[in-house]
Amino acid sequence: MSTKQWTALLLVFIWLGQDIGLARQKPETLQRTPGRLMWSELAPVVVDRKVKTTLPDGTRIEGQALAVRPDALVMDITKTSNRKAHPKGQTEIPRSSLMELGVIKDRGPGKLIGGILGTMGGIAAATGLAIATENAAAALAGYLVVLPLAAAGGYYAGKAADRRVTRIVIAPDRPSTSSGEEAQQ
Repeated sequence: MSTKQWTALLLVFIWLGQDIGLARQKPETLQRTPGRLMWSELAPVVVDRKVKTTLPDGTRIEGQALAVRPDALVMDITKTSNRKAHPKGQTEIPRSSLMELGVIKDRGPGKLIGGILGTMGGIAAATGLAIATENAAAALAGYLVVLPLAAAGGYYAGKAADRRVTRIVIAPDRPSTSSGEEAQQ
């Protein structure tokens, strides 16, 4: 192999390593320590926020929490792992089916930074491919295929790095104190 081909191969491996490293990056705050809240305390924390949970039948759902009723969580499901049992759209999730919720916050510059780094890595990889092949058609194909894939990969890796999920364990409600005080009198 010539020096140009070795350089091109090195650039491709650097690009792959960069994208793999960015995709596997997990911020320390991605999974925060779970909070324990009673059902009666849940509404201010989850209403109008994106939430996710796993139901007793194993179905994973994600969507917007619309309301917390005494007997159910009203949710607009946007993602589901079992469309037949739990289709997309507005539904009520029974209180007895919820043990834990994840409140999702997507924020930060990760999508922008990931997209830029992915694009730069794609340019490096496509340039390396062009140098290695010394063929105009292969170089053009490299720029048309590798560059968009690398940019998209960087964007989605940055999006995953931006996502923060706060776990909330739903604790049983405490018994009413007024009935306990009446029993003492």
